[in-house]
Amino acid sequence: MNAWKMFDADGHVREVESDVFEYLPESYRKRREALLYFPLLPHHGWHRQALGSPKDSFLVPTLEDWRSALESGNLEAAVLYPTRFMHIGQVGIAEFAVDLSRAYNDYLYDRFLRHEPRLKGMALLPLQDVKAAVAEIQRVVKDYGMVGGILPADGLPRPLGHPEFHPLYEEAHRLGCMLAVHSQNSLRNNDIFMWKDEAATLAHVWPQMRQFTNLMFSGVLARLPNLRIAFLEAGCGWAPYLISKMEPRMKEMEPPS
Repeated sequence: MNAWKMFDADGHVREVESDVFEYLPESYRKRREALLYFPLLPHHGWHRQALGSPKDSFLVPTLEDWRSALESGNLEAAVLYPTRFMHIGQVGIAEFAVDLSRAYNDYLYDRFLRHEPRLKGMALLPLQDVKAAVAEIQRVVKDYGMVGGILPADGLPRPLGHPEFHPLYEEAHRLGCMLAVHSQNSLRNNDIFMWKDEAATLAHVWPQMRQFTNLMFSGVLARLPNLRIAFLEAGCGWAPYLISKMEPRMKEMEPPS
């Protein structure tokens, strides 16, 4: 009988902003109380835990919790994503996005990855500054052994297929690491929803459909055939529909130069 190897492809740390704050440059730490008075990251629209029951309390798994989960699940490895910091695309100031991304990546390595080789890190990438994002994915893959980087599903002013972002895809292609479009639990226009379950129903899938379609029509995946991009946290029911709508149109496209 073959022994199956199982992986958790979408594990989450529940990072606490005050913990990540400690990895920011000294210039921020001098303003600790002022910066932590408001959340470090925007979280627009419905807060999906706000109307929950007491049993929905925000658990923060420790390193030992992760080790226990790996053992009890008989898992070879788990790929770790952030939770709150998934909203990095909603940060408007590029310099702040760069510093937050580096701080989170340092936090993830220091608190989890360096202690447990079965935990694999996905890096935050500040696409507000593409040159900095390229440098950051180089740093975390080389220095921290991370397996890839996160592409914000929502928040950026331009979709992910825009030529502005292609240098990052070229670098991921060169490094042989993956990228992941991971949904988050709010949208830029989340305030149009009347009920929390309405927002929860659509907040994950709408950005995935938009980014998948845009990336496909951008031609970057044809130009970089070994580039691997995952689409996570929205199921896969939307994919056959989109493919059926895109396929006849893509046949009319000219091949990438």
